[in-house]
Amino acid sequence: MKLNSPSPQTYPIASLVAKRSMVGLRVILIVLLMCANAHAENVQSVIDAAKAKGLPTASLINKIREGSAKKIAPDRIKAVVKRLATYMEQAQSWLAKPKHKADPVLLAAVAEARLAGISEAILRRLLPAGSVAKRAKRVDALVDLHLRGYAAERALQAVLEAPAGHLASLGQFADQLLRNGLTRAEVLDSVIRSAKKPRAFGPALPSQAKGKGYGGKPATKPKNTPKKPKK
Repeated sequence: MKLNSPSPQTYPIASLVAKRSMVGLRVILIVLLMCANAHAENVQSVIDAAKAKGLPTASLINKIREGSAKKIAPDRIKAVVKRLATYMEQAQSWLAKPKHKADPVLLAAVAEARLAGISEAILRRLLPAGSVAKRAKRVDALVDLHLRGYAAERALQAVLEAPAGHLASLGQFADQLLRNGLTRAEVLDSVIRSAKKPRAFGPALPSQAKGKGYGGKPATKPKNTPKKPKK
């Protein structure tokens, strides 16, 4: 037995409701697209303004991508990107040398630090010495400690004392001490003391590649080996 589909004339009310539903859906889609375009234009205006001021835009674009990937509301993304651009502009005024713009990597690091809640005063104390690359690494190390819950003022001293080659592992070392039962204040005191003796970092860190400790040297003292008799 062949079944025929009901025609619109069979159920006129249902057909009318379906048509109205489709029209309503189209309107909603159009509104959503218009909102998305408006938000995109708003964020793009922040990027264009930063570019016009000579600020690097790579970190701003990365922040937009990060927010989109995390499905953060567009208004919030715009607010964060705008703050980041403002911090970059402020940093440019005191980091730039005469007739030379500040290094883009350093500007981005300082702006991220400000976004994390570290004051400009603390960053100014951190940045006077060292090359551009090392200065950016020190800013990153300070942000890492701060985001792990250590006060920026005390973490600053640890970062200033630490050798450049150990900056990336300061946060790991501090957290290992915390797991060993020390308070946060005691952890930073220990980090500051250990920074003056890089070998002291080794035992507290998980073993490195090839069994080496934090400072790139064995964490334990080598055993005394008997001297070969002279011929």
